Amino acid sequence: MKITVITWNGSDYGYRFLNCAYRQGLQIENVVAIELTIPKLLQLYNKMFIKRIGYLDGLYFGCKRFIGEFLARWSATWDGKPLIRDYERLSKHHIIVSNLSDDRVVELVRNLNTDVLVLAQSGIVPEVILNSAKHRALNAHCGWLPEYRGNHVLYWTCYNKEFDKIGYSIHEVTPSIDNGPILHRKRVKPNPGETIERLQSRLYELQIKALVDLCLCLNENSAQALDLDQQENKLYFAMPLPKRRQAEENLRRYLFQKH
Repeated sequence: MKITVITWNGSDYGYRFLNCAYRQGLQIENVVAIELTIPKLLQLYNKMFIKRIGYLDGLYFGCKRFIGEFLARWSATWDGKPLIRDYERLSKHHIIVSNLSDDRVVELVRNLNTDVLVLAQSGIVPEVILNSAKHRALNAHCGWLPEYRGNHVLYWTCYNKEFDKIGYSIHEVTPSIDNGPILHRKRVKPNPGETIERLQSRLYELQIKALVDLCLCLNENSAQALDLDQQENKLYFAMPLPKRRQAEENLRRYLFQKH
């Protein structure tokens, strides 16, 4: 089975998925790394944050994420082992592209003869790319689907005080954001004293391992979608800072009452 991973070039999340696959013996045929230029980064943050929550909050989140990604690139280990940051070691073939919507790139990806496409922090992928996978396209989502689709969903879950819906989901990717058939999901209990950021980091670790395990299962059989009522639920967007603080406070009070 040929697996192709699409990720932002240099993405820490992408490297962690690839390292996990490498350690578990999951062969990655191709890595398609999207070059994230400064103009593209500004356009992305304008769409994701500034238009949704305003310039100041958007600037805050943009800087925080950029600094987080920059610092993550200095991390030498992950899960107690050296973190390999070399696509050549982690896959049979890799290509770096500038734009997934470019006709030449689309043709290139289609010619990879991919069975399963895995998105590992790639942003929105064009439908024509998703359809290039013979079997399916997969994504791990740091939220409880189908109720919590979109961005900042862990914060929205805590803001809404739905602590029983903290968890992650693995789903097939369709043109509708986070709305494809759900293959696996798991509730995760927050630990005493855990902040939302720390909890989110732990969820990322768990969902990466679960996604690799699911891909390994696909080598043996076809994973079936969960029998859920998947009506198209609300799509969440970036959360403004005041609500973000309230979400943190809600989690703090919940953990204090539980422990």
